[in-house]
Amino acid sequence: MNKNLFTILMLIGIVVYACSDIFEEDIEDETVVLLAPADLMETDILTHTFWWEEVDDALKYNLQIVSPTFDDILKLELDTNVTTNMFEHQLNPGSYQWRVKAFNGSSETGYTVFSLKIDSTLTLANQSVSLLFPLNDAALSNLNINFQWRKIDIANEYTLRVKLDEWDSGDIVIDEDLFTTNLDTVLNEGKYSWGVRASNDNSVSIYKPKTFIIDTTSPGVPSLSNPVDNYESTTGEITFTWDRDDDGGSDITDRILIASDTTFTTDKLEEDCTVKEYKWKISITETKDYYWKVIAIDRAGNTSTYSERRKLTLKNAK
Repeated sequence: MNKNLFTILMLIGIVVYACSDIFEEDIEDETVVLLAPADLMETDILTHTFWWEEVDDALKYNLQIVSPTFDDILKLELDTNVTTNMFEHQLNPGSYQWRVKAFNGSSETGYTVFSLKIDSTLTLANQSVSLLFPLNDAALSNLNINFQWRKIDIANEYTLRVKLDEWDSGDIVIDEDLFTTNLDTVLNEGKYSWGVRASNDNSVSIYKPKTFIIDTTSPGVPSLSNPVDNYESTTGEITFTWDRDDDGGSDITDRILIASDTTFTTDKLEEDCTVKEYKWKISITETKDYYWKVIAIDRAGNTSTYSERRKLTLKNAK
């Protein structure tokens, strides 16, 4: 991962944590309700979407899959933490158990366990290829894309199809038969749908497409509205507002910094938050000068330059 992008993503995470009042509910007594695949299911389908009900106040879920059982583990197939209540994974024929627990920063539920058996099959007719990269709804800031998907043992060949915009109506930009499970290519900025179909001598699988966006354009520089520069106030309730052009790419959030001097160093910051609306309200009490500025960050990790810096002074606060 690009070091600058990694830094930005880490910073966003820190900022969201820093400006949120966090109070977590104890979820220890909650139960994760598994939905699909059903318990004790026997099937010849290889790719499954593991699905469970959301648990209130959970931040993440731990999904584990083993073969054949958790009491007699021969192989750990999967152990991953996810933020949503579903996860797609492809398995080979065999017997499995899968389980899920929910957790937040201070508590966790117990695991709920289901069993699953996948029978051998020689047909691809009801199968789908598990797509690995790009992830569904991904926002990428690189034009160089390495498409990756999971191998199906009974497949001899794969067809990679990439379309502009929507899968059902978009123009085809890549339609290539391959004997590998990846392809390096270069694409332009835009929204894409992609899928892979596997084939052997007597059958073909179905496409199960995913979408992603390529966005290499920096967001527009935020334009500060209020308070005006050198604003003086006698009340500590201040609402900051600004505007910004929408570049039509990936989703954009804004980061506002409010500091007690012009350096905006960590020890001088009064506020450091990412927001989705063009405003932020704070309560300040100390009579002194403050400075503020805003930067835009899109979901692909592109950033604008900082807005102008403005000054406000709190005088005789009440």
